[in-house]
Amino acid sequence: MKIMFAVILLSAAFESSAARWQKDSLATDTVRTKGSRQATRRMSMRFNSVGFFNFSGRICSNTPAADLNLSYEKHGYGASLFMAKDLTDNHNENNFAFAIVYKRIPISPRFSFATHVGVVMDHFTEAFGDRVFFVSSFKASPRLTIDETSLIANIIHQKAPKEWVNRVRFIYSHTSHIQFVVSSWHNNAVFDETEYVSGAFQAAYNRIELSKNIYLNTAASFFVMAASKDEVSYREKNGLLLTVGVSLE
Repeated sequence: MKIMFAVILLSAAFESSAARWQKDSLATDTVRTKGSRQATRRMSMRFNSVGFFNFSGRICSNTPAADLNLSYEKHGYGASLFMAKDLTDNHNENNFAFAIVYKRIPISPRFSFATHVGVVMDHFTEAFGDRVFFVSSFKASPRLTIDETSLIANIIHQKAPKEWVNRVRFIYSHTSHIQFVVSSWHNNAVFDETEYVSGAFQAAYNRIELSKNIYLNTAASFFVMAASKDEVSYREKNGLLLTVGVSLE
C-alpha cells in the first residue's frame, strides 16, 4: 500500500532562518517549535540508494530513487509539493507526487502542533488518494526534539485502501552539521489487515557549504522491519539507506 512520502525527504531548501528548523535527512518533513511571522521558502533535492516511505516506515523498492520538495510557509500556514521518482523502474509505487497544505500551531516555546491535509497522485497521472496527518513536536532540550506523527490515508477516497500509521522520532542535533535520528513506526491495522512495526537509526552530516546559500547534505540510515503480517518480501527485510542531497536556502 502506498502512504506517501517518504523518501520524507532528498534535501534542498530555501528558508529565511535555518536556525528555526530541525532538519531530517531521512525525510523531507521538518519540525519547529516556534511560530514565525517571517515567510520561509524551501527547495530540496535528494538521491537515495533505495526507495523508502518515511511516514509509513517501510522500504518500497530496492532500486535508487530521487525526490524533489518545494515548500512555502508564512504566519504558520504553509504548502508543500513533493515528487518522488524511481531511477530504474517507472512502474513501481515509488513514482508519485504529493501536495499538502498545513497549519502549524505553537502551543508553548517548546511544544507545537500541526495539521496537514493533502492529496497524492500515483505515477503522477493515475490514481489519486487523500492524506491527513497530525504532528506534535516537543523540544526537550536545545539539542533534542521529540515528535509524533499520525498519518491516515484515504479518509475521503472511500474506494482506495485505508491505513493509519503512527511514527515517533527522537532528533538529536549534536552540532550544526551532525545529527542523529531514531525513528519507530506502527501500522495499527485499524482500517485494514496490514500491520507492522519498524524502526530506523540515521546518522547525518548536513549543511556542508558549497557556495552562498547552497549546501550538501548526507545521511546513512539503517532500517529494521521488526514485525509484519504482510508477505511482501521487501517489507520483511532490513536495509541500509544512503542519501545525498543539495539544499538551496
